[in-house]
Amino acid sequence: MTPTAEAAETAAGGPGGPGGPVDPAPEPSSLGPGLLVLGVVGLVVAGVVVVAPAQYGVLVLMAAIALVAVVLGLASPALAAAYLLVSTFLRQALPTGPLPTDAFILAFGGLLAALVIRRFQGARSVPVGRLGYVVAAYVAWTVFSAVSAHTYDAVFPSDGTEIEVLRFLLVGTVMPLVVLLVGIAVLSRPGPVEVLVRTTLLIGGYSAYVSIMQFHGPAALVWPSYAAGSDVWVGRAIGVVNQPAAHGLLLIVGYVVALMVASEPWRRRAVRVASALLALACAYSVFLTYTRAVYVALALVVLLGSWLARGWRTGFVLTGLVGLVGAAANFSSLASDSRATGGIGSTNEIDDRLNINATGVWATLQEPITGWGIGRFGAVNTYHHQQFSPEIPWERGYGIAAHNDLLAVSSELGLVGAALWLTIVVLLAVRLVRGLRTTGADPARGRLVLAALLAYVSWIVSGLLVDQRFFDVTNLLVMVLVGAAIGSAERAVVPRSRSAQRVEPAGVVGA
Repeated sequence: MTPTAEAAETAAGGPGGPGGPVDPAPEPSSLGPGLLVLGVVGLVVAGVVVVAPAQYGVLVLMAAIALVAVVLGLASPALAAAYLLVSTFLRQALPTGPLPTDAFILAFGGLLAALVIRRFQGARSVPVGRLGYVVAAYVAWTVFSAVSAHTYDAVFPSDGTEIEVLRFLLVGTVMPLVVLLVGIAVLSRPGPVEVLVRTTLLIGGYSAYVSIMQFHGPAALVWPSYAAGSDVWVGRAIGVVNQPAAHGLLLIVGYVVALMVASEPWRRRAVRVASALLALACAYSVFLTYTRAVYVALALVVLLGSWLARGWRTGFVLTGLVGLVGAAANFSSLASDSRATGGIGSTNEIDDRLNINATGVWATLQEPITGWGIGRFGAVNTYHHQQFSPEIPWERGYGIAAHNDLLAVSSELGLVGAALWLTIVVLLAVRLVRGLRTTGADPARGRLVLAALLAYVSWIVSGLLVDQRFFDVTNLLVMVLVGAAIGSAERAVVPRSRSAQRVEPAGVVGA
């Protein structure tokens, strides 16, 4: 590519955005082989549909589509990561059916297989650095806890609910940390980043849709049907994930990414307008969750965005102003203790968390090295439930899960596990802040890093009030975005020889 063509590519909003750095030569696109397989399978399916009975034809057609999807996913870790996010998002809505396990676990296996294939092809990656060693140590410590003997079983004695420890380990620890490292090493090129952005908009947009339809539209148009309302979370938006706090976090991430896309001048006007409307829908849907942790997270994201989003802070500022006006106009309802009308005055949830956190501190002090064992907090909080103070009823928070990430980890994995976990959290924050500084003159990468940082802040705020190891898709979505942003920022400052500085064509979905 000539210097003139390279300049035109960059000015047009290619890799790195206007004026951004160029990336090394792209790896071969996975679309060619995938389309070839699609054509061959399509011909076979057409023949079978004509010859076989109708029901067999439909089954074969579905199998062929699934085969093509698998082939494309194996050829592209970015597409495999998108499959994983979507299948985890739809985990409760999709029946297992003839599959040997949940679709999202198969998708995770597909992502690992795609990485092996990519490595076999000799593709280059961004180094994950010391973070990889800390992640490996934390996972190893968690596995050690899972296979060790402990005083109590992994069960909530109050209702007999059992925790499948290995599944809990996979979903709550291994998968989020793996996609974090994959995001840094593999998914930080423009093509894969674009796949992640579109997947996030899809998840955030559909989450907003089911929330708005739950309150303002016919319930018949809501799929899955349980997303139209719950007897457990009466009057609150619960989304596809069937939990208002996790649902609210997805909406916040969708809001931030939608604002990012709406602010990018190299995109088509229709895309920018649609993204702005999606951000508005996500912000409004956050209110419909009637969840204080989500309110606090969104408020902090809006404040930080208004301060840090140089060149695209308008959306954050308008959100803040509308939020203040709405809060003032509905102050009496907002200050009430009625959760059904959005009230935040109820003290029951605060009392729950205070007693739960007191139990977490007690449990950590009793078993400071190895903890009580992964998945055991529910049992500890039943047999050794603590009272924060005499003013708080003892029964508040009794027998339920932890509501703070760090105390949950320290109770179950001891101070060793807590130190490793906290190190991961701090290292990610440091690398995001460093990335924000190093990409100050690069609009494309700078926006991505800030969007990931804001999503990460909302995730941390949520983790102060819930145990997020139970929230599968929120962990995956935030971690893969954080990883991709870190990798993208650090890819921009990695020294490269002049001969290797070739531009990656815009829109290529590479490995």
